[in-house]
Amino acid sequence: MHNAPSTAATPPSALSTPSAAPPLRRLTQTAAQGGSVASSPEGKEFKLPPPMGLTKIYRWEAIENCAHLDDYYNLLSEHPLYKSQDIAKSFLSSNNDLVVVSFNAPQDLNKDQYLPEASEKLLHNMFKAVNIDYSQCVRTYLIKKPLSRAPVTLELRQYSRLLIKELNLLQAKMVILLGENTLQGLLGRGYSLEKNGGEILKEKKLNNELQFIPLLDPLSMLKNPQLKHVTWRQHFPRSGFFNIP
Repeated sequence: MHNAPSTAATPPSALSTPSAAPPLRRLTQTAAQGGSVASSPEGKEFKLPPPMGLTKIYRWEAIENCAHLDDYYNLLSEHPLYKSQDIAKSFLSSNNDLVVVSFNAPQDLNKDQYLPEASEKLLHNMFKAVNIDYSQCVRTYLIKKPLSRAPVTLELRQYSRLLIKELNLLQAKMVILLGENTLQGLLGRGYSLEKNGGEILKEKKLNNELQFIPLLDPLSMLKNPQLKHVTWRQHFPRSGFFNIP
């Protein structure tokens, strides 16, 4: 799934003090200009679920039919869930095979941050320990804005619908879901980290091409360092995806 050269792994005890990842390019996102509309790429056609009643006035066709990421990110600002708000931009990479998804954009981050610094450093070192360059992973959010309240079920379904379209355009192969809120928000409450942490999951109703691996979110591991060992000794080995030294 990834072909990084074998390197000496960082032991779990050292995961709390990694070096900072290099800054990444962020997409420039402006007010929506309508975007170009094109048919889906050959062999990648995927129909999104029917629109939810929450946004009946919103026309989904432009999002469903857009074939370019730039158009997609611009069109987000027309959606009622994001309208008149700043949208947290995704961190892109030249390699879209592996995508990391966090639940929502945190408050008060600068333009070069995906998560708070301590969380970024922890993820950087944990991925390095299994021969993955975290700085080269695409990083995005299920909810691309800070939250002032918990989203209701209908809102979560629409956030999920928008994320799946983004993942399809990225042609992602593997998606890391950070935290139980992200796992359940995207795949449903039938999943949990206790039961499914580290498993490779497929959800046919979303997209047969996508595979998901749920992991603990870095903030929970920083609050309780014992959870780093759960990730290292249970979740990483369970998937068979990570190169465990």
